[in-house]
Order: sequence, then structure tokens, then C-alpha cells
Amino acid sequence: MRPKHYIVLALSLITYCLFAFKFNNRADFTQVFGCFTLLFVGFAYYYKVANTKQIIAWGIGIAIVARLLLLPSIPWLSDDFYRFMWDGNLLVNGSNPFLQLPTEVELTNVSPQVRERWLAFMNSPNYYTIYPPFLQGVFGLAMWPFGKHELGSVAIMRLVIIAFEIGSIFLIKSLLQHFKLPSKNVLLYALNPLVIVELTGNLHFEAGMIFFTLLSIYFLVKVSKTNSYLHLLLAAVAMALAINIKIIPLIFLPFLIRFLGLKKLMSMSIVIVTVNCLLFLPFYTPELFSNFSKSFTLYFQTFEFNASIYYVVRWLGFKSVGYNIIGAAGKVLSAVVFIAIMILALHKKWKLTALPKGFMFALLIYLSLASIVHPWYIIPLVAFAVFTQYRFAMVWSFLVVLSYSAYHATGVNELLWLVAFEYIVVAGWFVWECFLKPKRKKWGNRNCPVV
Repeated sequence: MRPKHYIVLALSLITYCLFAFKFNNRADFTQVFGCFTLLFVGFAYYYKVANTKQIIAWGIGIAIVARLLLLPSIPWLSDDFYRFMWDGNLLVNGSNPFLQLPTEVELTNVSPQVRERWLAFMNSPNYYTIYPPFLQGVFGLAMWPFGKHELGSVAIMRLVIIAFEIGSIFLIKSLLQHFKLPSKNVLLYALNPLVIVELTGNLHFEAGMIFFTLLSIYFLVKVSKTNSYLHLLLAAVAMALAINIKIIPLIFLPFLIRFLGLKKLMSMSIVIVTVNCLLFLPFYTPELFSNFSKSFTLYFQTFEFNASIYYVVRWLGFKSVGYNIIGAAGKVLSAVVFIAIMILALHKKWKLTALPKGFMFALLIYLSLASIVHPWYIIPLVAFAVFTQYRFAMVWSFLVVLSYSAYHATGVNELLWLVAFEYIVVAGWFVWECFLKPKRKKWGNRNCPVV
């Protein structure tokens, strides 16, 4: 490696340290965007020059080091972890986190001051938890030894996420090799600053969803080679765990209908349902699913943030009826998402090598019509884009940082012209890559250019 490569990596690690330990004000958008810009410049440069196995290996090593550097820090770009600690605290004290609102319960093993602090920073104190059993287990694990110490609990959760991340990096590397795609593409995920900051830094468990979905694809590769029902079972269990962490992977299942055939997909679906039922079983009460679905519905029909098509629909609603039509629009757009994904999945037989591409486009449909698109929501899109020739997801992973301009000391107030700029650029890049760019050589050819 050349000296300037080491300099770029060193400067990136220094920026990550500043991000984790020096800065702590989400309302300072100049600071947030400046750090992300420096990190993305370093990321783009390193990916461009990664043309040997040694440079790629160094990139993976630095990606892991960057994540480990964040270990002893408290998240400041997201406040979700306060709910994680609250749920975990209830669990280790024998309470069912699905049955109690934070505003209605006392915590017996933390001081009143800590309870009030967690409630003050929590973004959902009036909602039942929407985090499923697998995550509740992680939260409980984190709170069990460190119930009174935020940093210790955060460190345990972060170690779990780092383990998922390392697993994902090596699964991507293995799948790229199997699909005969450029090995440097692993850096598009491993070194992507949004991935590092949002998953490891801000404690978002999309890391687990991505890992288990990739693991399911890995076992499906084994199924294609051996036709083994054991590997099909393992693929189903992995997909079940991905769904139990985040429900989003359900939109991937239609792509398996014509790949596996109806009989094998039914077997896989039975395993997925069984595993999820077993995970929910320890928490079961008659109120469980009522509370869970109530909060889930409220989340998707109440909250709005950094949306694209939905904001246009909302504007048209204001013009026509004079009020926010989120309730009706949410249901209609959900139906459109379902129909569009089913058409995409069933219009042709998806080969194994094309499954990640199908998953990527399914996510694109979902995110394009969603009413909430937080920065970490697009990270699964980034993960599956590494198996394609498309780079609009990488562009979006930078531009989505503009959404942090909405956070101010007095609350959340989106700058809609910045939201419009974000989506116009991403949409323009997508149209250019998919429809206007000169036809590339067949993807998978070793001489295929990777930009």
C-alpha cells in the first residue's frame, strides 16, 4: 500500500473518534454533515484504489477497527437506546415489556433520577414496545450485569451489533466470491460511514436483520448445490430470526416462490412461522399481540420523516381535503407496496445470483413509498446493492445524512427543500444508471467495470 492510503485510513479513524467522543450535539448540523462528508470522501477514495487483495484486506481490518473504536461511547445521533435499556430493565426484573407503557411503570432497580432521565430522552414513552422477542433478549442481556450503568449496557449491545457486522462482512465476501463478483465490493458495505455510524455507533439492530438475511442466502446457495433439506431448514431459521428482529424481510419471501418452488417455500414458511411463535411464546398473554399491533400501526400511520412520494401524496391531500391524510394514505401506499413487490417477484423466475438484486428493488419500492425514512433504514439497501452494478444506494447513503438538518435545539423541523434535493439527486442517479447509462457488459464478467 502507498503512504497516502495509510494517511486516508488514519484520518478516517481520527474522524470516527471525534464523532464518538468529541461531538455530542445532534442539533449542530454543520458538525454532523462535515464529519460525514470527510468520512465519505475517505471511503470513496479508498474504494477507488482498492485494486489488490492486500488493500481490500486492510480495508476490512480498518472497518472492524473503526467499529471497535466506537465501543466505549454513548450514542448521540439517536435516542432509541433509552427504550432498549427500559425494555431490558423490565425483562431482567421479571416484567413483560409488551404489556406496560413506560409512563405507567416504576423501575425498582434504578434511582428515580435515572428513570426520569430515560423517560425524558425516550421517543416513545406513550407506546407499547415494538421490539420483538429476539431483541428483547439482547436488551435483557445488556441490562443484566449493568442495569444501573448506561455505558456498560450500551457496550454489551454494541458488542452484539459488532458481532453481527463482522459476520455480515464475511458473508458478503463469501457470497461475492460464489457469485463471481468483484471482491472489492465488500468495502461498499464494510467501510461505508453510514453503516458504521448508524449501526455500531447509534445502536440500530438492522445489523442483525442484515446478517441473518445474508446467512439465509448463504444457506440457499448450499441448497442450490446439494438440494439438502438441512440447508433449507437452516435458511428458514436464519430468515425467521431476520424477521423477528425487523419485520421488513417478509417482503423478500415472494422472490423465493419461483426460485425454490411452492413445496419448498411452504416448508420454509412453516419453519419461519414456528420459530417466531416459539420466540413469542415466553411473552404470550391475551394482550400481547393487541398491544404490539397497536403500536406497530400507530408507528406507520402517525409518524412522518424524510419521505419522498408520501410527502407528495400528503401535499395533494392538503390541497384537496384540507388536512393530513396519513391514515388513509398509509393504508393505500402499503397496498401499492405489496402489489408492486408481488408483480416484481412473480413476473420472472429469479436465479440465485439475482436474489440480492430482487431484495434491493423490493426495499427500494418500500422506502420510496414509506412515510418514515430514517438514515439507518436504507442500510439494508446498501448491503444488497453490493451484489449489483448499481450505485444509487451508495449515493443515497451519503445524501440521507441531510435529514439530520431537521433536528434543532427546540425540536424537529424538516427543511423540505433539502428533502426534495436528496430525492431528486437519488432519483436522477437511479434513472441514469437503469435507463440512460450506456449498456454495461454482462454483470458477473470479470472485466465488468465497477464504479
